[in-house]
Amino acid sequence: MVACVTVIPPYLEKFDVQAMAMEILKTIPCPVPEFFDPRLFFVTNKPSLATMLMAIQSIILLPQGTFYVLHTWYHLVYAHSTRVSAETRKMQFRFLLGSLMQIMIPSTLFMNPILYIWFSVNTGYYNQEINNHLIFIVSFHGLLGTTCMILVHKSYRNHLVKMITLGKFPRQNVIRTNPISVIVSSARLVGQNVH
Repeated sequence: MVACVTVIPPYLEKFDVQAMAMEILKTIPCPVPEFFDPRLFFVTNKPSLATMLMAIQSIILLPQGTFYVLHTWYHLVYAHSTRVSAETRKMQFRFLLGSLMQIMIPSTLFMNPILYIWFSVNTGYYNQEINNHLIFIVSFHGLLGTTCMILVHKSYRNHLVKMITLGKFPRQNVIRTNPISVIVSSARLVGQNVH
């Protein structure tokens, strides 16, 4: 809800789009052709509003995310329940680590573009070369997210190898068993008469 509500205020503002376009032409004298489209749209002309909304989202969402990760970590590592087997807990822990890596690797990569956008909006600094590099980095979002998913989760890795090798990859079926004692008091074989 916070993510949706905090983006509404800029859309409620009224300002002269043409005047803002002329102001931007002073900074960027040769913009892309789409800039001259009559449907040109600016979210806001107040950088402080955008900064404040980003801060509100961070202040509300980061503690929530941190709480959920730490709470899950605590219950998987320290607060063992008798209702969940050790193997299930181990699988859940691996899934948690995989999910965290899948989130953190792209997020870390995107931190520089986000910080630059924040800096650029608040200071009015504009550098086309940096913009080009950052757009190039951000364009790897899908590829990076998919690569992280494949590298982090074993089932996805195995399926990818199976797809690439057209199912000819040698299957390694490993069955782990714990030694158990079985006591049979009476046995009756099917199809035979036991006397």
